[in-house]
Amino acid sequence: IYCDPTRLRQVLLNLLGNAIKFTPDDAAQTGRVSLLLEQGALADGQPAVLLRVRDSGIGMPPEAIAKLFTPFCQGDASTARQFGGTGLGLSISQRLVALMGGQITVLSSPGAGSEFTVMLPLHEAPMTAAGIEHPDWRLLLRTIAPSMGEAGASGQLILVAEDNETNQDVLSEQLRLLGYCADMAEDGRVALEKWRSGRYALLLTDCHMPNMDGFALTKAIREAEAPGTHLPIIAITANAMQGEAQRCLQAGMDDFLSKPLRLQELAPVLEKWLPLKGRSEETPAVAQDAPESIAAHALSAGSTATFDIWNRSTLSELVGDNMGLHRRLLERFLLNASQQIVCIETQALAGESTQASHVAHTLKSAARSVGALALGELCQQIENAGRANEPAHCAAQAAGLATAFTQAQERIQVYLES
Repeated sequence: IYCDPTRLRQVLLNLLGNAIKFTPDDAAQTGRVSLLLEQGALADGQPAVLLRVRDSGIGMPPEAIAKLFTPFCQGDASTARQFGGTGLGLSISQRLVALMGGQITVLSSPGAGSEFTVMLPLHEAPMTAAGIEHPDWRLLLRTIAPSMGEAGASGQLILVAEDNETNQDVLSEQLRLLGYCADMAEDGRVALEKWRSGRYALLLTDCHMPNMDGFALTKAIREAEAPGTHLPIIAITANAMQGEAQRCLQAGMDDFLSKPLRLQELAPVLEKWLPLKGRSEETPAVAQDAPESIAAHALSAGSTATFDIWNRSTLSELVGDNMGLHRRLLERFLLNASQQIVCIETQALAGESTQASHVAHTLKSAARSVGALALGELCQQIENAGRANEPAHCAAQAAGLATAFTQAQERIQVYLES
């Protein structure tokens, strides 16, 4: 159907969360909550899709239902004391559904549970229009991602060489959303050993990794490839510069993507080099969204002029609205970043700008992936100073790391606690 998927998900999460909260599970009765999808009609007879959330919980009397969608209001004071909450979520949900042209109805009685029904106009989603209005259109069209064995057998298995844990999680989820399966390697040396198995149809590789970087990995693969074979290799790098793109091409790579990877940028590149088998020929192309050249893409990716302390929409743009994954990525980022900052500060103060630069590169990539853009930019400055062998400048920039991280951490913690 044609609707706002983010807002619909928000409404359903609120209704399901309430149903679970108000449905006790004890020795006397097993609690039950269900979500049903049905076809129906709105009050004016217009075809509609019905989403029913049913529970076997405490239920509500008619007088409570009458004021249920009033902000900051629950059934009665005792309910608020026992179960917590303000009731604001239902008021917001009702407004969101109304903005989508629908309505919410309620059936309930004390002790007999409740049923909330979201009724939305049933508009068929035109795929050609969706391809224009939703850059990440493959979220609408994706198939279930295959297992590693299935992907290997069908010639669709992707090998990813990436040393950053946060980026590994992000890439794995992005590929799953786009219908692909990936095998992870923590550096180029491990990736080379895996490639020798002959299972992989495409390689996504970071350019800068310990032990063996993406350039050395590509060189080793190209030298070892049998005559007539060619593994598509796509570079993924946090250095969005025209020179970097040209270096990738000269190293034998086939394409180039800048971190943090967005679904609407990753999808057309994968479609170009490893189209999913069985996809309909009528599937809308996204070539018009792809860069005209690798160099042009590299330049456009680095054109941001302002940097947010923390942009909460960044992860949604990268991996969709998987809140569980958001929490996992953010918590891991906070833990790793606090350790990396101590390391950078120590090395910078000791005049070891090259070592500080390496750690700053890793932190920069993770920070940008989770939306800590100001921290990521500061890491970029430290990395640049280290590469230019400017220890004094490197130390001066590193002095601001703790403040930048604390600011991002405070905002992320508020988000996690909410």
